[in-house]
Amino acid sequence: MSLVSDYPFDFGNPLPLGYVPPQDGLDLLLYHIYKAGHQKWGFAIFRCTYGDDAAWLSFVQILKDAAHASLEFYGREWIEPHHELTVIENREKLDGASKDKVRKCFKEWVAEAVKTGDSQGPKAKQGPDGILPCTARYQYCIYVDQESLGSVLRVNDPSNQQPITPYVVIIRLDWSLPDLENFDWEDEGLDPEEDDPLDEGCPPVEGCKLKDVGWMKALPRKIVILYQSLHDNGWYTSYLRPPGVLGVEQLGSVLE
Repeated sequence: MSLVSDYPFDFGNPLPLGYVPPQDGLDLLLYHIYKAGHQKWGFAIFRCTYGDDAAWLSFVQILKDAAHASLEFYGREWIEPHHELTVIENREKLDGASKDKVRKCFKEWVAEAVKTGDSQGPKAKQGPDGILPCTARYQYCIYVDQESLGSVLRVNDPSNQQPITPYVVIIRLDWSLPDLENFDWEDEGLDPEEDDPLDEGCPPVEGCKLKDVGWMKALPRKIVILYQSLHDNGWYTSYLRPPGVLGVEQLGSVLE
C-alpha cells in the first residue's frame, strides 16, 4: 500500500486542474474528507475513568505524540493540522460506563457531528456515496477505562518492572448482538432446535461467545495506521479478537 499523492489539500479551495485522486493511504482518506466538505480526521475518545486528571492528560498526550511520530515518519506532517483526537468527557454519564453504553453515546455524538460539520468548519456535506459517515471517525471510537489507561501509562513508568502491552480499546459503532426475535434461521443456515446464534464456539469475552465482540484492543502507537486501515479496508480486515492486541504483526507497515 502506498501514499500516491504529495499534494497538500487546501481545504476550501478547488483542486488543481488534472488532479488524479489517490487510490489508497492517508491521502485517499483526506481526499474523501475534502470532497465531503469536512475538516477533520481522527478518533473520538470516550473517557470512562475520572480518578486522576493528571494521568488522563498524560495519556492523551501520549496518543497525540504517537500520531505526530507516525505522520512525521511517513512524511505526512501537512495532514496533522486536520487531525483531531476529540475527547468526550462526562463524569456523571461516562464514569465506569460499559462498552455498550459508550457505543450508544457514540451514536448520539455521530448523529450530531454529521449534522453540524463536527462543530467546526463548514457544515458537513453528504455525498452521493455517503462517504462522510463511512469514514473511520464516524464508525469507530476509542474507549478508555482505568485498565487501558493504566496499561499505557505503566509502559513509560521507570518503576514498572513487569512486562506489559499497552492498549486502547476500539469500539465498532454498528455492532449488536443477534436479534433472536427476528432471527432468520434458514438464511443463516442454523437449526433453532440445536444452534445458538449467540454462541460461535469462542471463549467468552465479557460474556460474549461471538467471533466478533464489537471491540478490539490496539497498540496506542499504531492509531494512525489503524485509522487508515479501518478507513481503507473496514473492520473485518483489521479485527483481532480480544484479548489479543492489534499491532505491528497484524497491521504491518500499511503506509509503505
